Amino acid sequence: MSKIESVLTDKAPKPLPQFSQAIKYNGLVYCSGNIGLDPATFVAVEGTVKDRTRQALKNLEAVLEASGSSKRNVLKVNIFITTMDDFATMNEAYDEFFSFEPKPQISGVPHGLDLFDLRSPAQATSPTAANPPASTRPPPLSLPARDPAASTFSHLFATGKAYLTFYKTGFKQIYTNTRLVWSLGSASGIPPDTPAPAGQPAEPPTLRPAATTRSTELLKRRWLHDVRRLPLFALMFVICGEFTPLVVLALPGVVPLTCRIPRQTEKLRRATEARRRASSARIQGKTHRTGASGGPVPSRAEVTAHVARSLNLISPLWDRLPLPDGLVSLLASRRVRAHVAYLDRDGHLLSQAGGVPALEDDEVALACEDRGLPVVDRSAAALRESLGRWAALASGPDGVGGNAGGPWSPAAVARRETLVVSLLAAQKWPLERQELEALASKIEW
Repeated sequence: MSKIESVLTDKAPKPLPQFSQAIKYNGLVYCSGNIGLDPATFVAVEGTVKDRTRQALKNLEAVLEASGSSKRNVLKVNIFITTMDDFATMNEAYDEFFSFEPKPQISGVPHGLDLFDLRSPAQATSPTAANPPASTRPPPLSLPARDPAASTFSHLFATGKAYLTFYKTGFKQIYTNTRLVWSLGSASGIPPDTPAPAGQPAEPPTLRPAATTRSTELLKRRWLHDVRRLPLFALMFVICGEFTPLVVLALPGVVPLTCRIPRQTEKLRRATEARRRASSARIQGKTHRTGASGGPVPSRAEVTAHVARSLNLISPLWDRLPLPDGLVSLLASRRVRAHVAYLDRDGHLLSQAGGVPALEDDEVALACEDRGLPVVDRSAAALRESLGRWAALASGPDGVGGNAGGPWSPAAVARRETLVVSLLAAQKWPLERQELEALASKIEW
């Protein structure tokens, strides 16, 4: 059996008594984690995330060399980062260090705790777990101000250049998100439970899945939305160039989220809310059956069709066709059920991450859109209040975990999904708990 050997070098930060800088076993070197500490002072180096990443990698390289290995033999790297907003900056230092091929396998985890921050873990982790990285949202668009002394051509040229920069940044963010999603496959490697026989290579490290948070779930959801639209949008961008902003207003469905200009976002929101009002009026204008508790009750087909239209889960072109609600419901049922399940899970993850107070203002608006709440011409405070009320109602009177069978028992999930559908189908907002319960008792789902 191979001997276990400890590695120690003064070219890397001295380890605490509880662990070694690295362990050599059966031909492999297992390195402990490293941060951007100066080995001489045991103090974090000054500078940016990139500077600290460089120092951490330099420390690891010193440990590898002390063990008789080198960075060219690295098989796997685990990265713990306080916020995925710093992922691209960290990557710059990482790519400098691993500038050769083949590169090691990488796993990244949004850890949420800054080792150089004196806040409590709860304060540090909640916003990180609740908000996906900023790279999942459109970058800022800085249009040049009109200079009276400049010619019209110069102004249009500068404006076109600003739009090109915006779209290129959006493309880069999709690439960054792709790297992030790929890195979420596993959280850490641990040594195999059974040592390999002498003279034979050790088995690959066992992988443990990364923890799921609202941040990681929305990262994957928005990334999938964008990569599906990327090929067609990239082709349109190549053909149209600086005229792309004019074209995207007519073809909003092909634009990735990271490439939506503010004007397009505003137009989409207004169109969606107008469509929701029209769908509500359509339901109210129909004669429904009467429920056991009295009052009109829309059918399941009407509810499904209304939710699909009001959340833009189906194309607006469907509204121009004389399709009965039964057919619309049949065609859109899968999307509606998937969205309802997503809202239920998102509410649970948001509750775990600190609730609505942990969300950034931009994320509050996006969460309201997902839930069919009005967003246009409303203040951030009003949106936050509406989302908080919606989340409280959707979780049920006893909260997400109030069901005796646990929060994810079939009965608990079915109960919450019925509440979510009732909120989506409601013809008024805000709702009181009693009104929601009465509506949920009538709706078939």
